[in-house]
Amino acid sequence: MTAFLRKTRYFFFGLFGIFISCGPTEVDYRNILAQTKVAVETTRDVVILYSDSAELRIRISGPVSKRYVRGYSTEEEFPEGVYVEFFGSDGNVEAWLEADYAIRKEVDKLVIAQQNVKLENENGETIEGEELIWDERKREIYSDRFVRITRGDEVVYGYAFRSDEHFKRMELKAIEGDLRFPNVPE
Repeated sequence: MTAFLRKTRYFFFGLFGIFISCGPTEVDYRNILAQTKVAVETTRDVVILYSDSAELRIRISGPVSKRYVRGYSTEEEFPEGVYVEFFGSDGNVEAWLEADYAIRKEVDKLVIAQQNVKLENENGETIEGEELIWDERKREIYSDRFVRITRGDEVVYGYAFRSDEHFKRMELKAIEGDLRFPNVPE
């Protein structure tokens, strides 16, 4: 056997030994099992109420709620749709949101509404899209996706929507549509 073949053989055996020795030495299966165990609670005709200082602020309802508990993380899914009402300080509904699907990430305090999402305020203004995200901490609703806003006979299309949760103040980027401003000469 030539010296070249011997050196090549030793090189590959050495390389093989390095790959074998670099593998995990101990696997913590308890951690893996803890991550895969999921407790599921299913509730029908669910109503969730949020209050502040004994005043009703938000009511969430849906035909089915599935609550997933994964260790310290909890998510609540509304696979058959969700309806959310936002109440003002006077106790009247100021805005409402409906969607065919939603998931609430409890730790992040986010509700992600998807599929035929519609947000409407007491003035009849609506925003429609495929996804809106409600940030419970910041008390705002936003989306980076395409949305359609209707205000009376005006229809505006855009991306990067952001509003307070009562849909009274809003921002919209990449706007397209016809806008009418009162008291502005044409």
